[in-house]
Amino acid sequence: MKISSKITSILLIAALSVGGSAFAASAIDAENSTEINSSSKTAVYAEASFDASSKIKADEAATHPVATGTAHISRNKLTLGVGEGFKLNATVKNTNAPSQALSWHSSNKAVLTVTAAGNVKAVKAGTAVVTVRLKNGSSASCTVTVKKAPTSISLNKKRITLGVGEVFDLNSSLPSGCGAYSIKYYSNNSSVASVKAAGGLVTAKRAGTAVITAKTYNGKVVRCNVTVKKAPNKISLNKTSLTLGVGERYDLNSSLPKGTAAYKVLYSTSKAGVADVKSAGGLVTAKRAGTAVITAVTYNGKKVSCRITVKNAPNKISLNKKSLSLNKQGKFDLNSSLPKGTASHSVVYSSSNPKVAEVKSAGGFITAKSAGTAVITAKTYNGKTAKCTVKVSNASYTQDDLYCLAAVIWQEAGASYCSDRLQLLVANVVMNHVESPYFPNTIRGVITRKGAYGRMYWDGVSIPRANDPITKAAINRCYANAKKILEGYRILPSSVIYQAGFVQGSSVYTYEEGMYFCYQ
Repeated sequence: MKISSKITSILLIAALSVGGSAFAASAIDAENSTEINSSSKTAVYAEASFDASSKIKADEAATHPVATGTAHISRNKLTLGVGEGFKLNATVKNTNAPSQALSWHSSNKAVLTVTAAGNVKAVKAGTAVVTVRLKNGSSASCTVTVKKAPTSISLNKKRITLGVGEVFDLNSSLPSGCGAYSIKYYSNNSSVASVKAAGGLVTAKRAGTAVITAKTYNGKVVRCNVTVKKAPNKISLNKTSLTLGVGERYDLNSSLPKGTAAYKVLYSTSKAGVADVKSAGGLVTAKRAGTAVITAVTYNGKKVSCRITVKNAPNKISLNKKSLSLNKQGKFDLNSSLPKGTASHSVVYSSSNPKVAEVKSAGGFITAKSAGTAVITAKTYNGKTAKCTVKVSNASYTQDDLYCLAAVIWQEAGASYCSDRLQLLVANVVMNHVESPYFPNTIRGVITRKGAYGRMYWDGVSIPRANDPITKAAINRCYANAKKILEGYRILPSSVIYQAGFVQGSSVYTYEEGMYFCYQ
């Protein structure tokens, strides 16, 4: 700073007055050509001393103002593993001196050290607070938790299939008590599947395979095998329409054309109040009576819909049979019904004794296994039940069963020129009738019902007595093929119940030697 000449002279007089008045007087005379007595000197010094101090402080405030601002730190929480390093960054905001000095401190140097540049190093498990300060007292802190160094690393997927253009976030996890801020991701074939080094976001580039590796700061690694297929050009659902009861759930499943893929398929509903759906997975929940449309969309915008009809929950369930008698290996299809205006897509069947009578859980198809009694239970999604008692005879079939089945074969295909296959088809149709809930459950009952097999409808089941070898052989062949069918051999689907010289039912299964065998 610069002080005026006058003030400089006056201060000099005061300073030298003890040493010699002659020199002081000369100095003053030289500067001002005026002599000042001693009493005047004292007064002048006191006044000058006060004025100079104030002037210095004012000039210092003007040229070196007090630094202002608040300290900020890049993170306020951080978890590291033992031996791991991290760079904390600090900034000064609302300041008149952006480049002012910062000081760093660790509350527990045994757990965590920090350098003057903000570089921290985890030393041992525990907690420490790193603080950065300004000279004006402003500070900011980061709480650092130090855990054990990881002994291994896992990923949320060991393998995944994506469509071209699809992205997926690989997430890592460490054993309990371990920590690692730095986990780096790498791809061995980035032209097929690239990955963000920090974060693990995978992007499918083209069809092929790639291996994504995640690595901790201390060298622990884990890998995910990525298969990339073509982007789908359409999507399908396992149901295009569905009826549910209030409160019932159903899992809609999607499928894509062969050679394509989409890991991400999102589901939505047109009326969440009627039928809600999980956006990931397609689990539908029926809420109230009405209709709603569930839509599934792939990552690349391909859509498909399913119309949901929701009805009231059933208050009861009924079966087409309350009791049933079967021979061993006999079969029967139990069918359920519900009150009007109600629905239960799921009806689950179970047997009290599967060794006696086995039943398909979905559908109610019974197979008699051994002699005894079993109770078949049908249960709706909301717990309503109906039961059928099944008694199984030890005999797989009776002599009357054999006689009746051989007789219908003889009448329908008993000629010597008829093939074994045709005879088996005829006998199989009879058994399909027996095993269907819409016909009598005995062979005699099936073949003697009015209009079914011509002359047999009045119960006139008969096989002629024959003495000639040709007829005897033909009759014996009818018995052999009847026995084969009775012992469980099947040549037709259970839904084929029509046999005639013309087409019946919904469609033709097969045509053999002038006869059509048709679906129901």
